[in-house]
Amino acid sequence: MTAINFHDDIFDHIKQFQFYQEEKGKVTFCYIPKPTLNNSILHDVRRRLLVKLGDDMELELKAVNDIPLTQRGKHRFLIQKLHIEFHDV
Repeated sequence: MTAINFHDDIFDHIKQFQFYQEEKGKVTFCYIPKPTLNNSILHDVRRRLLVKLGDDMELELKAVNDIPLTQRGKHRFLIQKLHIEFHDV
């Protein structure tokens, strides 16, 4: 997440967003669009996010109506539900 600059102007047309990951190498960018967001801007958002995430990451963009807050009322920028396997050495 440190590679993502949350104050970047690519988010100017997005009310709120959250990255969601269940599988290594794949991430979903969930976003609530502002009325000014159009397909051209969305294409640019995708392109610029892929530059930040790297060539080895598959990115899905998904418009949503709501991004829930935590129980403490905080916004989480990343929900990660990766299955991690540990191997004996």
